[in-house]
Amino acid sequence: MKNMNNKKLSPIKRAKEFPGYEKIAKAARFRIRLSAEIYSARKKKNMSQMELSKKAETSQKVLSHIENADVNVGGELMNRLAGELSFTSETFARIFDCPAVFDASSLGSSDSQLKLPQESISQLIQVSVNNKETY
Repeated sequence: MKNMNNKKLSPIKRAKEFPGYEKIAKAARFRIRLSAEIYSARKKKNMSQMELSKKAETSQKVLSHIENADVNVGGELMNRLAGELSFTSETFARIFDCPAVFDASSLGSSDSQLKLPQESISQLIQVSVNNKETY
């Protein structure tokens, strides 16, 4: 006869007891934020996955995995996607869950969608990867 008083831990509680849980959860949250931003920006531009993947020089399958938060994205591909989707510093701030690098409105521009040069995007990615305390 089974002991009905023996409560089983939920899978989430058991996972949280795993020593590497926080590190894995943090990486998953990042991938989810990135996938949501890419999907949203692609839809705003009325692009299909195939169209974006061709422009970003990757495959539709890879883009699908990115939008499903199944894979980590390398810097080169992130740079190409960000360029095609016109990511701003505000977009990266949401992805990396950090303050925006600068506020476009403080520059007196009426266009808050200030575009970053490709070199700046690469630097922002590198800074966020290296700065483990903040991000």
